[in-house]
Amino acid sequence: MLQCFFYGTGQSDEGICVELQIAQYSVLLDCGLRDLSVLQTLQPPDLILCSHADPDNSRSLLLLHQKFPDVPIYSSIVTAQLLELGSSSPLIQTLDWRSSTELLPNLTVQLFPAGHLPGAAIILLTDTSGETRDDRPQTLLYAPDLSLTNSRLTDGLKLEELRGLFPDVLIISGMYGTDRYPHRRQLETQLMETIDRALISGQSVLLPVPALGLAQEILILLRSHHLFSGRSVTVALDDAIADQCDRYEQIIPTFPSSIQNFARYQSLFLDSTIRPCIQRLPLCSKTVAVPQIILVSQPETSGQPLPALVQILMERGKWLLLFPHTSHHHFEMPALSTKSYALPNHCDGSTLPQVIHTLRPQHVVFIHGTPLKLLQLAELDDLNSRYKLHIPSSGTGLELPIADFFNAPPVPDVSYEGELIETETEILISLPRDLTADPRWKVLSNLGLIRAQWQGNSLIIRGISQRDPRLY
Repeated sequence: MLQCFFYGTGQSDEGICVELQIAQYSVLLDCGLRDLSVLQTLQPPDLILCSHADPDNSRSLLLLHQKFPDVPIYSSIVTAQLLELGSSSPLIQTLDWRSSTELLPNLTVQLFPAGHLPGAAIILLTDTSGETRDDRPQTLLYAPDLSLTNSRLTDGLKLEELRGLFPDVLIISGMYGTDRYPHRRQLETQLMETIDRALISGQSVLLPVPALGLAQEILILLRSHHLFSGRSVTVALDDAIADQCDRYEQIIPTFPSSIQNFARYQSLFLDSTIRPCIQRLPLCSKTVAVPQIILVSQPETSGQPLPALVQILMERGKWLLLFPHTSHHHFEMPALSTKSYALPNHCDGSTLPQVIHTLRPQHVVFIHGTPLKLLQLAELDDLNSRYKLHIPSSGTGLELPIADFFNAPPVPDVSYEGELIETETEILISLPRDLTADPRWKVLSNLGLIRAQWQGNSLIIRGISQRDPRLY
């Protein structure tokens, strides 16, 4: 039996922290808690594993080290470089990708790139102590954040690397629930076009963003997108974002090859000699022109005012506020026009079931999402008919008994072979009539509209609703 206690599940702003009992050891998975008082009853764990550098996974690691100075902390090499603890800090010991390492007797750990953020890891823990199922050690796969989609600075999770693992327990992020998103490149273009239209209309643009991850993705877009590359535009960053950009400059060899090639000829982020000009916010606004675009780090608590300098700059001219669609408007904002945008970096409702079906665990534990989003996933017949699903709350424990024999029902073959006919004016796709026997056909036929979209070399056909403006 595996046991977990969830000090934080990421369902609100408390962060993520999970204590796992495996192979007679106590392992702490992440520590992004805002308040370490919830750990008052925690005995020193045997080791601490950090999945990645997002604040809700790592913000309390230093305080945790001060509480338990003799407990080793492990992460990927890139995560250690991005954490404020520093890449050379003795507090963080690093693990290589995909290498199975016995950190304690009968307990091995293996990291796989998660695709969510540079250095983000999916963590496989294996108990080799002799308690087995089907002649296999007990295993738990911890995936608090993951994405199959390539972003500008991170390649997506390669699902084939996880094929055949079949963990007994999967702890996984369900942040987006069953929501589905268009292709990321399409969403990136929409964001750039929104900023472009604002600047043409005489507006400046303010983007409150997480200082790590999304900020750097947007800056790379502004550097490389055809609407802005070489354009005389000034982009200003607050110190928190600029400091993270400096850390990103130290991990360029880990970026996708296209970004590495780009970095050979110009700076990726801060550089006032390249257009668009990206610089730190000035210390004084009196003699400085108002930047056309400002990125400020999104505060961790709600209701905080904008930085004083930004408030002064916003008194000059017209502004558009652009915020991520998952944002909770942490800043107190003056009256100004606002729009939202989506640049998802987690698995959505179309790819998350694909990951679960590939892994075929006995238990699936959903974390890192609102209760509503997680419940949407738990109500999917395709999941709850095959796996034991759990939605834990913060401050609760969970016992996960491992059956002596577990064979998840196979994912049904839902493919249909047909014919494709190309005419002078259109393309016709002919499919067999027995497709209509599937109850999902009624939903698709009632919509009456479809969208075809390339994903690699595959053409995906989906139904679209006339009432859903995000799909247009």
